[in-house]
Amino acid sequence: HVRRADECLNKLPRDWEGMAESVHRGLSLDPNAAALLERLVLLANPAGSRSDTSDNQQARDKALSHVNDLLAKGANPALLHMLLAAEYHRNRRQEMARLHFELANRADPKMAVVANNLAWYLVNTTPRDPERALSLVNAALASGMANPSFLETRGQIRAVLGDDAAAIIDLEQAGKALGMTRAIHQTLAKCYGR
Repeated sequence: HVRRADECLNKLPRDWEGMAESVHRGLSLDPNAAALLERLVLLANPAGSRSDTSDNQQARDKALSHVNDLLAKGANPALLHMLLAAEYHRNRRQEMARLHFELANRADPKMAVVANNLAWYLVNTTPRDPERALSLVNAALASGMANPSFLETRGQIRAVLGDDAAAIIDLEQAGKALGMTRAIHQTLAKCYGR
C-alpha cells in the first residue's frame, strides 16, 4: 500500500484519489503503520500550502477527516501529532508545529525525537522556556538514542542559558558528527567571545 501510494504521489499529474485509496486500504489493515500515517498526513495537507491538492479537494478533505478521527479515537496520538508537527514545521507554521510537538510529548513523554524537537521550539519560539527545553533534551539524550542533533540542541540551549563552557563541548561534538553548520559556528563564536 505504501508503494502504491508513493507511485500515485510521484505520478504527474498527481493521482490524489489513488493515493487516498491506497492509504485508506492500508490503514484498514494496520491503523498504526507509521509509513501509511505519514502519507495520510501528507495527503491531508493540514498546513494548506500545496496548491496542487486543490484540484482534488475531496481526497484532501477525506484524509483530514481520517486524521481527525484517528486522533479522536486515540490511535497512535504521539506519532500522529509528531507527523502533523513536522508538516507544519516544513511549511513554516511555527505556532502549530509547537502545539503538535507539545501534544506528541504529552502522549508519549519518552519519545526522544519529540522531546528534542519540542526543546528546540521552546528555545527558539515565544514564549521561550530554556529551562524546560534543557530538561527535555537531557531526557532525550538519557534515552540512549545516540543522535548528534540532540547534542546540538542542548548546546544551543546551554548557550542561551549562558553556560558557555558546556555549550562549547556539546556544539563541538555535534559539529564533528554533523559537520560544522552555520548555526553551530555562530553559536560557538558567541560562546568563545563571552
